[in-house]
Amino acid sequence: MKRPYRFSMRAYPPGYRRDHGEELIDTALAMTGGRWSARQSMGFLLHGTKKSLMTPRRWWGVAVVFPIAFACSQTAVLFAALPPEAAPVWITKWLTIPSLPILFILMAERIAERPQRWRATTVIWAAAGISMVGVVARRAESASEAISSVAYYRLWPTRVTGPIEVHLDNIGAPWNGWTPAEIVAREMVTVVILAAVTSLVLRHCATTEPMLAGIAAPVAVMTVLIIYRISTPWAFILDYDFFVGDTLIGATIGELLFFPAPFDPVAGIGIGIAALSMGGLILSW
Repeated sequence: MKRPYRFSMRAYPPGYRRDHGEELIDTALAMTGGRWSARQSMGFLLHGTKKSLMTPRRWWGVAVVFPIAFACSQTAVLFAALPPEAAPVWITKWLTIPSLPILFILMAERIAERPQRWRATTVIWAAAGISMVGVVARRAESASEAISSVAYYRLWPTRVTGPIEVHLDNIGAPWNGWTPAEIVAREMVTVVILAAVTSLVLRHCATTEPMLAGIAAPVAVMTVLIIYRISTPWAFILDYDFFVGDTLIGATIGELLFFPAPFDPVAGIGIGIAALSMGGLILSW
């Protein structure tokens, strides 16, 4: 009588089926007096399917692919003259936003296996963030000119070009005396804080319920970004339109807040790199 139930149990994730399958089958047989029940089999099938679909491990590959595809489309905007309003940019962004919580859940599951992994996560994310800020800062002037020509969004203290000029009464006002070096240093400190806070949230979720990381980690990320935005005059400015006045973080705030429209190619590439780092850690662990 167990064979039909075992067939229905195949709808469950392998780990759950291995740990609880026989127990559930024995309980079902006890409830039906040792006879097979179509109702019980259907219950196993429906509940198992639901549990499998809600298991993030089934979706980790997709969760990594979509942000990378978004980064590729934004790279094409920046270097291959792909229009920012092109369908690949919009579609991949739509698919990227729900993919990120899945990656956070998987990270929390990996950290739950070895809690000290949160330290390695902090170091890797901080190093990646500092590197991205540094790379963009070295190309800030050309990025300002290139992106402003296609999206009208990017400023830098040493280069303000194109249509942006006519919408700013005082071109120096957004930075309020801050030099490019000071802006970059502030961003680098912020990415280190962002890495540490997000890793600690993942560690906490790992010790309680990893699924909570799908909500808690994005909230932590947005909290740090919004604090940065409030405490800096240059992150982005609402004047005729939205203008990014730093290298990376202000653009990332715009990219995440102004869903579903693509906001800034640099931010899109950064989000793809962040997702790739999570995917690499998940695989290596």
